[in-house]
Amino acid sequence: MGLGRLSALLAPPERQAMALQLVGAGFAMLAILVLARGLGATMAGHYAAVSQTVLFAGIAAIFGYDQALTRAVSGELAQQRIGQARAALRHYGGRVALGVIIAGVIAALASPHLEGIAFPPMPGWFLPLAVLAFALLRMTAAALRGAMHMRMAQGVLTLQPAILLALFVLLWGEGWAREFEPLGDAYMASLALAALFGAALLWRVVRQWPASEPEAFQSRAPDAYSMGLAGLIIAFTNWAEIAALGLWTDAASMGVFRVCVQLLLPFQLVYSAFAFSVSPLYAQMLAREEYHAVWERYRADRQFLLLMGGAGTVAMVALGQPILGFLGEEFRAGLVPLAIMASSLLLNLYTATSGIMLTMAHREDIFRQLTIASLLSSVLCILLLVPQYGMLGTAISVALGVVIREGGAYIAARRIIPGHK
Repeated sequence: MGLGRLSALLAPPERQAMALQLVGAGFAMLAILVLARGLGATMAGHYAAVSQTVLFAGIAAIFGYDQALTRAVSGELAQQRIGQARAALRHYGGRVALGVIIAGVIAALASPHLEGIAFPPMPGWFLPLAVLAFALLRMTAAALRGAMHMRMAQGVLTLQPAILLALFVLLWGEGWAREFEPLGDAYMASLALAALFGAALLWRVVRQWPASEPEAFQSRAPDAYSMGLAGLIIAFTNWAEIAALGLWTDAASMGVFRVCVQLLLPFQLVYSAFAFSVSPLYAQMLAREEYHAVWERYRADRQFLLLMGGAGTVAMVALGQPILGFLGEEFRAGLVPLAIMASSLLLNLYTATSGIMLTMAHREDIFRQLTIASLLSSVLCILLLVPQYGMLGTAISVALGVVIREGGAYIAARRIIPGHK
């Protein structure tokens, strides 16, 4: 591909934002590879348990209000209702603050009981503070995205794994610590620093808005609940898959599986980062009932996603054996699970932004039902397959959940949103 064609391909701001998030995924992948190479599969498994638990608790605290905030701010600013945009920031910020308190207390109480899933010993304050930093990071990025500062929003999210990689390399240079706590502190610091930087950027952006009188926001809480439930189910499924490996196998299996997930994460984020970046555009087109434009946009986005993510996914599977072997002999067991998850990722890229289209068309109920169905199927796979087949059973659980959720969303969008050819 020539430079001219590449420049044209990345010309839209949302695609530049996606490229930034892809860079962030590369940083995250390098961070886990540095950890795996330096300390082995067991320590990588401890990191998987901690990071996945923070992710699950953080998404529970946010409960869909990040997507609701993006939609509210973008819609109000498009109509020049600056007061309502500010009110949306206060409204959803307050809701998430309450969620952080609840999730933080539950996480602190549950922390001593997580050793059965290979969760390393950590101070009682660790999980609550990590959840707070995670929520602040996600909400500031959502607000910046709603204000149509897409590159800025994705840049904030990219900063976190970049900081984490730098800290892991620094610890490696210092000879590593044989306890997990310094690694946990590095993870916490990366979340906190990126969140504070994002909050500072958002403050500057909001200060530039025209002056407005304080207004009461008209709540869209039911929409937030629908989106939050779907996100929470996905987060719980991902956490349960890791936890099941810790419960029925060992921390080393968790570490190998986490490395396989991380190898595919850059290409998964080709989908997720791009889909969230274009969500305000779909919301505006659907609000204006420009259905043919919606489907034209969808087809262009699908082509872009397959071009950017499909080839890389296939290449990663082809290179999986030498990469896993470089990390250590114990990592070679992840090759077949890697191939299974890569197959489901290709389906995800093909279905493109269909789930976001349903959400922006206010049909979160359908995506919620599909997500619940994928949860039930994944939990069944976990219970039946992981105790006997370990990582292979977990990979099948991941793939089946994607087929039901994303494949179902694609079919539903074609039937519900007019204008499809």
